[in-house]
Amino acid sequence: MLLLKLTLTPLLVALVTLVSRKWGAAIGGLVAGLPLTSGPVSLFLAVEHGPEFAAAATVGTLLGLVGVTTYVLTYGALAQRFSWPLCVLAGTTTFALMTVVVTQISVPLAVAALAAVGAASFALYIVPRSSYAHTPRIPKRWDIPVRIVIATSLVVVLTQIAPMLGPRLAGAVSPFPVFVTVLAVFTHREDGPAAAGALLRGVLTATMPYVAFFLVIGMLVEFLPVYIVYVTALVVAGLIGVPALAPTRGRPVIAKQPKHFEAT
Repeated sequence: MLLLKLTLTPLLVALVTLVSRKWGAAIGGLVAGLPLTSGPVSLFLAVEHGPEFAAAATVGTLLGLVGVTTYVLTYGALAQRFSWPLCVLAGTTTFALMTVVVTQISVPLAVAALAAVGAASFALYIVPRSSYAHTPRIPKRWDIPVRIVIATSLVVVLTQIAPMLGPRLAGAVSPFPVFVTVLAVFTHREDGPAAAGALLRGVLTATMPYVAFFLVIGMLVEFLPVYIVYVTALVVAGLIGVPALAPTRGRPVIAKQPKHFEAT
């Protein structure tokens, strides 16, 4: 199982990085917003601690998406005036505070899903649309290895301490936007706040397939073989998420620097 953790996560990191480089920050954000960290964490929890643990953690994961939305809004708002360290610190703080709040709430699976979708929908409504110029760059040699180390470390640590955290808290922490943070920082540094905003809006767009993935797990993991459940969840999330790629890729490219939180 440790070997799987050390291979699956790096492959996902590399995939997201290459997608972002080829098609731009908006598509990269949409892909990074999928359950690339929390999905493997959920699978490992189900295998190592049982389906009941994974089912209980699913509710926490869906509520944790509300924290992801606050992270995205905070980073996007501050990125227009401040550098990435402050944006990451502020975003992480709001995520942590929201996680503390949602873990005190006991709700059924459907309500947690509605809360996640509602928060992301509201964020998409208030975040204005715009375009940015995607300019392919020559990547640094240490780029992907650094991303792999950061993301893999979180997956390994979180699955190891899950019994101490309990299913609800472990689930709520698992959506922490590791991939999003790594991509946002690199995008912010290299392409500016407009590109970072585009990436973050893509993350919000990924909420629906994310929620669908965990709804399938929450409803089926206690009744069907684990791997069948996760493959089914992946297929359902893909069917919902793929149509979102077309409108995201269809935006016009306009080179400009916004004065407020802008995205494609």
